Amino acid sequence: MGHFIFIVLHFIAFLFGLVFLIITIPLHLIYAILQGKSDRSLKRKCPYCAEMVKVEAIICKHCGKDLDKLEPAPKESGVAVKQPKPVLLIILIVILGLAFYVLNNTKSAKSKTIQANTTKSTKVATSPKVKTDLDKAKELMDKNCADFVEIITYSSLQKETGMSRSQLLMNYNINLWEKSNAKGKGKQVGEINPGAHALILESGKDSYKIFTPMDEYIGWVSKIQVERTMRLNPDSREDCSSKSKKVSTYNKITVSGNHKYGPKLAKRLRYLSDVKEIQWIEIVRNTVYISFYPKPNDWKTIIQTAALHGNNEIDFGVHIWALDREQRGWRAGDGPYIGATTARYGAIE
Repeated sequence: MGHFIFIVLHFIAFLFGLVFLIITIPLHLIYAILQGKSDRSLKRKCPYCAEMVKVEAIICKHCGKDLDKLEPAPKESGVAVKQPKPVLLIILIVILGLAFYVLNNTKSAKSKTIQANTTKSTKVATSPKVKTDLDKAKELMDKNCADFVEIITYSSLQKETGMSRSQLLMNYNINLWEKSNAKGKGKQVGEINPGAHALILESGKDSYKIFTPMDEYIGWVSKIQVERTMRLNPDSREDCSSKSKKVSTYNKITVSGNHKYGPKLAKRLRYLSDVKEIQWIEIVRNTVYISFYPKPNDWKTIIQTAALHGNNEIDFGVHIWALDREQRGWRAGDGPYIGATTARYGAIE
């Protein structure tokens, strides 16, 4: 029974950690030695050949003589040892239990210390006194003027890449990175459309750390992908350094109504503000009105690309109407228009 108890204890020790086996195995060995001595004490001498035989033996295995079944006589045999009492096993189990308790409490104390240190570190990191990049961006956005970058425009990209404007509108975005170029960029943390404006948070040797007001991305962009820097009003995007207060193309898009599709489409189609022939864009629910002047040769590609982008963004059909610049407020049935397109299920109808 004692050996079975120790086998169970070995298994429990293995579950708690191999270090506990250092305690259970030696205690088991001690118990086994004492148990073995106890077994040897239940023997007596054969009166014929003087060899040791078991108490229960009726024939000596050494000389073959018949033996009477007698009780052991420890004092006469000279090798008798007291049989271990159950209290010994209890003591060994108590010692083992205390060892488990001490080691487990030590481990718990270390874990609590680590947890306390982690909590302390987290509190320091999120302390109101430590300003994050987002806090800094929000402070700058509340000012009358702030430093912005204008990302390289589609016109510049056409010259550099040889791609058509339609190809660029469909496929081209500028990546934002976790680190500056000098520090290896790290992982991608966002993207921004060509021609878009972003708030400058930090200027490095070869990169700008920027904040995109529309998506609230914060990341690094290479200076070679920046068209220019300027000081603008964060709300109106008016040029702070210009007496004429020229309004940037940021204000081309307006959203009418409070439908959930409006802001999503405005966010996805903001790249259209860099198309110089587009005069204004109005979004009503899942319908977009785009005015052109002068009408570009690729106007069909522009509205089809916009419809596909919008459809992908809201996962619902998007209708695009191409209008003249004087037709603000126009609705279907009001008269002539330049053209129209609809995208559903990721395709042009």
